[in-house]
Amino acid sequence: MALQSANFNVVEDSGIGIPNQDYNPTDFLNTTVANIIADIIIDIDPFIYYEDEVIIDFPVYYEEIIHHTTPHYHAVESVAYDGSSIVMQDGSKWEVSFWQQGAVKYWAAGTQLEITQNNSIFYEGQFCIQNKSTSQWAGADLIRGPEVGGVDTYEIMVIDEIRGNVCLMNGLGEESVWQVHADDCHHLQHWNLLEGIIVGKDWEWFSGTNSILIDSEQKCYVRASKI
Repeated sequence: MALQSANFNVVEDSGIGIPNQDYNPTDFLNTTVANIIADIIIDIDPFIYYEDEVIIDFPVYYEEIIHHTTPHYHAVESVAYDGSSIVMQDGSKWEVSFWQQGAVKYWAAGTQLEITQNNSIFYEGQFCIQNKSTSQWAGADLIRGPEVGGVDTYEIMVIDEIRGNVCLMNGLGEESVWQVHADDCHHLQHWNLLEGIIVGKDWEWFSGTNSILIDSEQKCYVRASKI
């Protein structure tokens, strides 16, 4: 949803913008004031948008999230009132470790997230989720896979166990090929075509890969790099 803007003609050599003759000056003034107020409101609270004095829910960056094509990109869709679970923009649902629920319940819709494997003794759960705005971490387990056919959902199109390659396609029809770490290729024999994949960051030092591919059906992951 875009804010309305007045249509201008520029007087030659004056550098002054004036409304079209068919534009009512009163409407122009009202629109300009409304736009200024809306800009101020959005700067203060990016989760609401005012139109005709009606408050409309407008999650920050939501339109950007829907069309985002970076595999590692994730964002909050909603959070349980007590912080016990997170639903991400791809529809996946995550159970949050009890010890981080008090912080997670304040994570706002639209907040950018990053998913990694959990290699820390300080967090419970198979994975860790980082709030990129606050740098807070939470241990978590995947309890529901991404929405089937969703724009941000990656599905398995090809599995090459011999070469250790996996081809994924997102909801926009964009394909990507991933080279799986040699030590993790044995997991591929349990994966199936069209299963939903969630892409995270590989935080293991010296692994030689920069991503993890989480199979939402098998609840396991492999380390991989995009080719």
